[in-house]
Amino acid sequence: MALRLDPPVSNVSNEVIASYAIEVDRAQRDIDEASGRKRAVLKQAKSDGVKTKVLLAAIRMKKQDPDEVASEMRDAIRYANIIAPGVRLTQAELFSASDAPTALNAKTQGRVQDWDAEQRGYESGLNGGTMEDCVFAPGTEGRVHFQHGYVRGQTVIAEDEQMSGEDMFNGIGPVGNA
Repeated sequence: MALRLDPPVSNVSNEVIASYAIEVDRAQRDIDEASGRKRAVLKQAKSDGVKTKVLLAAIRMKKQDPDEVASEMRDAIRYANIIAPGVRLTQAELFSASDAPTALNAKTQGRVQDWDAEQRGYESGLNGGTMEDCVFAPGTEGRVHFQHGYVRGQTVIAEDEQMSGEDMFNGIGPVGNA
């Protein structure tokens, strides 16, 4: 007859477990809500004629190194030519659209520049950079948007550090020891 051993009991308090469960559930709810907003925006974009798969790919490319983007594009074309012989892609076919207009009106160009500045700030803040990383001149809209993004990135770091802190739940956490 085999000896049965009970599994070891965790030394984590019930309060800590409950606190993390609440916070993780709240975070998941935030993700679900943001996902719903994203789906709604993409649905509207699609109804306005935007190729949403291409849009999402372009947004992903914006965050990548340009050399990495070029390499992935070359590889995708190569792979398509290998595994989908009916799809023969040549440079001429691919770049005939390079004459497509890309100019934006001033208002939209400003929104894109603001978005880019905020994204740069967010990445800097998230990756532990400093405000000195800002390439925008003091007093400009670009700098304001960079700073806004930077603060958001730093907030993510602070929240991550707070959630990883063991003493967070010693009577002062989201649920507490009441």
